[in-house]
Amino acid sequence: ASPLYSAVFIGGQSKRMGQPKFSLSYQGQSETERMVNMLASFCDQVYLSARQEQDLETIGGLPQCGRINDEHYGLGPVGGLATLMGTHPDKAWLITACDMPFLQEDAIARIVAERDPLRYGTCFLQKGGIGVEPMCAIYEPKFIVPLFEALSRRELSLTRIIKELPFKHVTVTPSDRTHFTNVNTPEEYEVARTQREQEENN
Repeated sequence: ASPLYSAVFIGGQSKRMGQPKFSLSYQGQSETERMVNMLASFCDQVYLSARQEQDLETIGGLPQCGRINDEHYGLGPVGGLATLMGTHPDKAWLITACDMPFLQEDAIARIVAERDPLRYGTCFLQKGGIGVEPMCAIYEPKFIVPLFEALSRRELSLTRIIKELPFKHVTVTPSDRTHFTNVNTPEEYEVARTQREQEENN
């Protein structure tokens, strides 16, 4: 199997949130830092997938990980992943987003353990097959070909690209679906922060 690199996607515009999502913190730690630490246990190298103009001083620079600026501006996670895979085409990539406050280490451990390097990638599948989770998934080096083909025709949905290819699917139980919830607004952040505090105090 190819070496496994990982990236936390922090380049979203955060328009609905009103502040950069990558700097949101829970219990005094930025969510970006939590994700980096989690991925570091399973991957050879951790990067932040960022926009060039982003200033990361608010999260302290995170010296334990690298930074790769998106070369495909404004094309979302598809552009970010294309940049990562173009930079290190011989590596597999495990990606996550900085706005998934309920994603736990056991989900990362599971997808790494279930990885099938002979497929185009490995992803979680919601029960009943109603959808794949593109933002906590492993993409093998061969995925670069359909990814760049999709980019050339401006297909910007990782979910749709995955659905057209032989991916290994890891089933998610209904009780675990919330692990992949992302927060997009100040209201959702407040709910998530309260819930995280309750969980960590129990």
